[in-house]
Amino acid sequence: MSEPSVSTMYKESGIKVLIVKRSSIKGQITKFKNYLDKITRQSQLTGIEVAELSLKVSRFESLSAKYDELQTQIELINADTLDEELDERERIEQDIILCTAMAKNIIEEQNELKNLEQDKRRLYQIISAVQKMYGDDPKLLGNGQGEEEEEEEDPIT
Repeated sequence: MSEPSVSTMYKESGIKVLIVKRSSIKGQITKFKNYLDKITRQSQLTGIEVAELSLKVSRFESLSAKYDELQTQIELINADTLDEELDERERIEQDIILCTAMAKNIIEEQNELKNLEQDKRRLYQIISAVQKMYGDDPKLLGNGQGEEEEEEEDPIT
């Protein structure tokens, strides 16, 4: 039985290292997915939580670039299983795209909620200021048009 060549041993050890690195990236993707699952259960995030998510998205996007580079190396070295490697790439890239889209959507929704809350506070301040200036005059507060509301006639009288 002949011993494997140095190049074969180098290739096998190299591919093992790359696969371990890829597994690490897959683990980080799973962690990010779990984090997204956790925060999607919250109806509203604090400003700090939204900022944290934004930072995590940036890091996650750089992880995507690292994955692409690593997977390309695996595909080049492991050409005999290229179809399997391409399937693996497709699965992982789909996870990355889905997680990134979900995270960006959460950030957008949270920013919209924040803007609505700010608009609501401004509107309340305006209403309070108008009430202080004019009191509770029904002519001003009736139907929003400044007209008096007509009273319904009592059909019995």
